[in-house]
Formats: sequence, structure tokens, C-alpha cells
Amino acid sequence: MASVHRPKGRNKYVAQYRGADGAIHRVTLGRDKNASLARAVEIERKVERERAGLSDPHEAQARRPIAEHL
Repeated sequence: MASVHRPKGRNKYVAQYRGADGAIHRVTLGRDKNASLARAVEIERKVERERAGLSDPHEAQARRPIAEHL
């Protein structure tokens, strides 16, 4: 389960979660608490799919530079 909190002295929320590789990751989210919680839920779902072996094949392609596609 991802935890969402706002560090002292900062105005953006941070999510901390355990990735599919077992490592702990931290992601800076937005200023709105509800939107940050929703994004943390999306991240959790993605990690659960990766653990189950159901990764998105388009995601790897979307991260590649355009020059590699051409």
C-alpha cells in the first residue's frame, strides 16, 4: 500500500511505495491531496499488474526517443 504524505516545509504531496522489484520508491505528486491519493492508487494498480506479469507493452515504446522509432 502506498503512503501519501506532505513533508514538512513542502507544498506537494509525496507517495512512497514498494515497486515490483521490491525496492522502495518515492514519487512527488501534486498539491491537491485527493488528486495525489488517486494517482497513488493508479501507481499501486500498475505495480500489482507488473507483479502478476501483466505489463503494458506500449509503455516501453512510449518511453523510447522518437529518433529510435524512425
